Amino acid sequence: MMLKAIQLPEAVAALNAVVTETDLMQWHDDWMSSSEYVGMSDDNAKLLEASFEGKAQHFAGVAQ
Repeated sequence: MMLKAIQLPEAVAALNAVVTETDLMQWHDDWMSSSEYVGMSDDNAKLLEASFEGKAQHFAGVAQ
């Protein structure tokens, strides 16, 4: 069963609140192992993963 579409905005908002690389890794561990992530549609999961990658690149100093 797919969960509500609101999960993606909530997950992205939590990701946007991350201010350190350590917090980013904690966010990843928390969200990517959550039932909310597991229950997301593939499209929403891909969008969330892309947002995570963008944030990781930010901390790595990679130009976006």
